[in-house]
Amino acid sequence: MGCSEREFFNGKIMKKADATLDLAKRLISIPSYVGEDCDEQKIGEFIFDYLKQFKWLKVSKQRVTKKRFNIIAKDGYPTKILFCGHLDTVQPRAGWTTNPFQPTVKNRKLFGLGATDMKGNLAALLSNIPQAAPIKGVGFLFYIDEEYDFLGMKKFIKEYKDKIRPKLMISADGGDLSIGYGCKGLIEVSGKVQGISGHAARPWTGNNALSGSSKAIEKLTEELKSKFKNTELGFSTCNLAFMQGGLNLGQDSQGNIRIGKEGNNIADFAEFVLDIRPTAPELNAQRVISLLEGYLKNEGLNLRQVTVRHDLGSWLTEKRSLKPIKNSLKKYLPGGFRDIKSGGYIDIQMLWSCFDKVPCLMLGAGENVMAHKPNEYIEISKLNTLKEAFGQLMEILSKGGEHYGN
Repeated sequence: MGCSEREFFNGKIMKKADATLDLAKRLISIPSYVGEDCDEQKIGEFIFDYLKQFKWLKVSKQRVTKKRFNIIAKDGYPTKILFCGHLDTVQPRAGWTTNPFQPTVKNRKLFGLGATDMKGNLAALLSNIPQAAPIKGVGFLFYIDEEYDFLGMKKFIKEYKDKIRPKLMISADGGDLSIGYGCKGLIEVSGKVQGISGHAARPWTGNNALSGSSKAIEKLTEELKSKFKNTELGFSTCNLAFMQGGLNLGQDSQGNIRIGKEGNNIADFAEFVLDIRPTAPELNAQRVISLLEGYLKNEGLNLRQVTVRHDLGSWLTEKRSLKPIKNSLKKYLPGGFRDIKSGGYIDIQMLWSCFDKVPCLMLGAGENVMAHKPNEYIEISKLNTLKEAFGQLMEILSKGGEHYGN
């Protein structure tokens, strides 16, 4: 690379601001959602080749599935600082007025799938790789499957939980030029409930699994909201994401329950999916199931089958441990600390939990309200500001700034 104001990219010397925008365009132009005939392989190869040009980094691929992989890059010292970001996006939605994979600049905004979440942020981080060289103990993780089942993060933790001991971790999965310092957890529970059938004209002769389950879930939602709270993260929430039911007609050849939809029956079967966002550390999947079973029992119903897809707690780094970094970046991050009450789950929580809850933070310039929406964009001025913020942060860390969290 060249001096601090210019860098070599795409075969020519250009100003760093132009290089960051060009890099964001290149990333957007490589589809990396997970679907039929598409995943993160191509963008992974691109970033792997990009990182290989920095001879002071050891760059490797960590296989997650047969074809998909994480990218891990680190210098020759024990890792003290870990930067990370995910490579995947959601699938393109209907409603785009431009091609989501052809980056378009209009009104000083860069449009394209992933512009906000999180290819713009990745470009700002990647374009600052040279500034990280003096840190001595820096590592980078670029991982897959964040928008789906967290396969990439789970694989990294499984292999590296006893290999590195970072003192500070920074995710580029933030937004709005602010500092994220925590998130709600993620619990997903699926349940099947058995009631008692009967004639619709005599509802007292049966027990409606649909209405009873709805009442139980409403009571569960209220208890989670009122009893499981955190000052910074707010109250825990419960969302009924899916529900169906009716008369249990037995199983089909694949083992799925056939559901009768005739109106003259009392629905004796219900199934549902609950998405819970816990803010209190004592709330986990088993606690949710126990509470739910109690409320269903009060309705005369039994939880016949239950499945847990996610059981992930909340993350919360004390703001006071990050204030020196916040003060050093106030020129670039006018938003200061982000309001974390309304944010979703961020899988840096897994890193935080795995590595002894050392200080973690998120930075980003994307428009959080545009994430996962058609016509997603990032403001170019904010993209350039984020590039400067990452550069400043790396300068701080090269002078021992990782001790801010201690």
